[in-house]
Amino acid sequence: LQPNIPPLRKGDAATRQTQMAVMARLVREARARGADLIVFPETVVPLNLFGPAGALPEVAAWAPDRVVVATSFEAGSDGVRNSAVVLQDGVVRGTYAKRRLVPFGEAGVTPGDRGDPIPTRAGFLTIAICYESAFAEIARMGTRPGAGPLVIVTNDGWFGTSAGPAQHAAYAVLRAVETGRPVARAANTGISLIVDPLGRVRARLPLDREGWLIAGAPASIPTPYVAGGWAFAPAVVALAALLLLPAAGRALRAAWQEPPFRRLVGALAGPGLLVGLQRPAEALLPPAGAWVLPAVVLRAAWAAAGGGGLAFRPRRAPLSAVLGLAVVGALEAVMISAYGRYGFVLQPAPPQGGWLAGGGPLLLGALAWEGWLRGAVFTAARAWRGTPAALAFSTLPPLLVLPARPPEVLIWSLLVGGAFGVIRLGTGDALGLALPRAAGLALLGMLTVLR
Repeated sequence: LQPNIPPLRKGDAATRQTQMAVMARLVREARARGADLIVFPETVVPLNLFGPAGALPEVAAWAPDRVVVATSFEAGSDGVRNSAVVLQDGVVRGTYAKRRLVPFGEAGVTPGDRGDPIPTRAGFLTIAICYESAFAEIARMGTRPGAGPLVIVTNDGWFGTSAGPAQHAAYAVLRAVETGRPVARAANTGISLIVDPLGRVRARLPLDREGWLIAGAPASIPTPYVAGGWAFAPAVVALAALLLLPAAGRALRAAWQEPPFRRLVGALAGPGLLVGLQRPAEALLPPAGAWVLPAVVLRAAWAAAGGGGLAFRPRRAPLSAVLGLAVVGALEAVMISAYGRYGFVLQPAPPQGGWLAGGGPLLLGALAWEGWLRGAVFTAARAWRGTPAALAFSTLPPLLVLPARPPEVLIWSLLVGGAFGVIRLGTGDALGLALPRAAGLALLGMLTVLR
């Protein structure tokens, strides 16, 4: 079903009854034309489905003798979840909550933790919500003997008339061919599709049109990707290793003969290991550990850089700080504006223990981070291979030492790290960037509250 409800109206209490009336009409029209499986787009029911005042009985009455995939933002004791509920003959057969949340886009949403296929007379249904259709493993791991259609529910109205809706819809064809399953893709404002197991689009609704699609879909067929798709990525990595490792080994042996390269390895390894261990170590240390660990990292960076490699230029530190704060402030303005469009308000989140007790460790941690990356690593990499190496090696380590962090943290670290590298290049100062780094960490705290 494609109700074509403008995204900003979906949370509008004044139009809830109108939205429900549109969905009721579309469900009844599809049922009257023989639809066996009826799929709603993402979060289309503007009320809770469950609970004392839930809309589930009303929705179930629209098609009491069909299989229906209904959707809502479901608010419960454990937070708000982007949810889908599978009904068969008016009875709940299973529920699913979106597990992969869009970075920076789904603040305040609690991710789901289960993805088991849901049994119905249409077969075992696997559900992917919006962004999840871009990840092949969700569809592959949900495919088993007796699999029915892969159900994709989405709301692409935020893309407008850009290339986004068409690009996103293209994933449905890939998922059908990979898994050998028909795909029912319901998009709030389009593009909605029914795709057969060979990737042929059997029915399509374009953008900005209200309506429904009905098409017969052949049964699922077994594919090699479902049986062995888990091995695809490791096989590619192994092949790349076989092709590249000999040359990489020779290059590494040659580089090791250069003292600047050995200094770079030392600058990356020691402090980087401490940064990677900081999070689990903090759980075992008393509150004073909030001061101890950043101090140890800073001392390790000092040792790796030989003191002067920390690049502290007292006369230029104020300029580094001002430019860094400008970068952080610009990114903050963009984020506040973007979240505001979704109705979320970003508010400062004090560090653990409050600003007085937690501000000092926060600033010391920022000083250690910048002393390590823009100080020791930047200096060593620049001495080894010049400016490009300095910018790359001082920006990319967060991908290695922060792998368990939310994607927002990694993206933020890469954006800010790249900009701070340019500032470090221009001013020659690294430690002046500690203040904007601390401001950026406080901003990430606001995202954590929303998450």
